[in-house]
Amino acid sequence: MFIAFLFLGCNRFFPALGVWYSGNIFAISVFDFVRTENLSFTDENKSFDIKSTDGLEFIALKLVIFNPKTSIVEFNINEESMELHSDLLKNVKYIPYNVLEFESNSQEKTGNTSKKRLNQKEILWGNYSLLLAEEMEGWVFFQVPKGQQFSLLRWKTADIVEIKK
Repeated sequence: MFIAFLFLGCNRFFPALGVWYSGNIFAISVFDFVRTENLSFTDENKSFDIKSTDGLEFIALKLVIFNPKTSIVEFNINEESMELHSDLLKNVKYIPYNVLEFESNSQEKTGNTSKKRLNQKEILWGNYSLLLAEEMEGWVFFQVPKGQQFSLLRWKTADIVEIKK
């Protein structure tokens, strides 16, 4: 199954791309940051759109996750695995958004000419394991207020890694 996302309105406020941040187990880097009001994707037979709620937009982060220290690490990426913080003093944070959950609920569309095509396996959601010196990459999504700036991405699954502005 192929999924395509159409990303519009790209802005790079946070974080520094390509910089590695380490915890006790993982090294994590953000390799892309995209803002969009709509996610468009397609599988082999259908095209779907997920529109953000009024006043909100999607943030898509392409993460590279590396295991440099442990023989094997098992972890889960879900609503509790990370937090995107906009105001640390007020504890304003956003949780990952499961775009795969909405595949079956979305409207079928025709004639979608998407520019960015992703395989479903590139979406980080679910259970994973990484052997020593193994890495994986993929996209995670957040739904946030339009134009919101961020200062911290806190990875909380199997380790604590803080990606700061």
